[in-house]
Parts: sequence; C-alpha cells; structure tokens
Amino acid sequence: YINGEEFLKSMRFTKAKHILVVADACFAGSLFRGLGKSGNQSLSEKYKDISRRLLSSGNVKVVPDNSEFIPFFLDALKKNTSPFITAEKLVDGFKEQYNIKANQQLQFLPIDYLNDQGGQFVFIRKQ
Repeated sequence: YINGEEFLKSMRFTKAKHILVVADACFAGSLFRGLGKSGNQSLSEKYKDISRRLLSSGNVKVVPDNSEFIPFFLDALKKNTSPFITAEKLVDGFKEQYNIKANQQLQFLPIDYLNDQGGQFVFIRKQ
C-alpha cells in the first residue's frame, strides 16, 4: 500500500520536466484537485512548460477490479497515427465514451502543489 498523498509529495523532488500519473484505482480522482491551464499554444510551446498531471479512471467512487479504463487507454494509443499526441488530446478522444460505458468520471487535471505550469505530456510514436 502506498499512500496517495505521500506518493504525490515525493514527486516534488524529481528532475523530470513532464510527469503523467495514470491511476486505475478506486477513489484515484481524489488524489488531486486543481484547475487546468489551457490555451491555443503550439505543441512545441506546450512542451516547454512543466507538466504535472494525473489521469485517473474515476473520481471518488469504486472502480471495479475488471476496469474498462486500461483497454480504452491502450486502444487510444494503438489507434493514434500522429507522430506526436498530447495526453490531453489522447484522453479527449475516449473520455466521453469511457465515462458512459464504465459509469465513471475519468479525471485529467493538474496535480495540486506540484508546480504544474500548463505544459503537456507528449506521447511520441515509435517509428
């Protein structure tokens, strides 16, 4: 067992510029609270800024052991044909369908108190 708050606090000491925590667990959405920064920056501009984001399969209710989150997430990655895709754009592609099918509220927000500067985690497709 790892206490969620302690896990997130430990990330304050990382030298990584971009962090994306993917949590498929009950009450994972309660690990963070905050307001996201958004804008029409280019991908390279978004990548320059520090990002500290949590993507969770639900908010503050039980997620079943046979969660549908991972299949949705992996399917979105496999179907992506772009050389670069932000985590935000990837999630936007399946969030609504997942929420309806799984009866959950997928969360994708900055992690409070970890100095998120509105940057984006970017997936780079292998050639």
